[in-house]
Amino acid sequence: MNDDHRRFFDARSLDRRQQRTPLVGQLISGFLASLVIVVLLLATTAGAWAILYLIHTAP
Repeated sequence: MNDDHRRFFDARSLDRRQQRTPLVGQLISGFLASLVIVVLLLATTAGAWAILYLIHTAP
């Protein structure tokens, strides 16, 4: 039987403890993702209000 597959197989890839992100990292990345979403929503809302204000105050 051909044993070439042993050369490319890494037994450490099966260890889930090395692949899991720590809980603190997951919390921080979730918080940052939600913060980015909130900032994008605020920027969109502010832009929409600015356009409406400019339309309303146009001569």
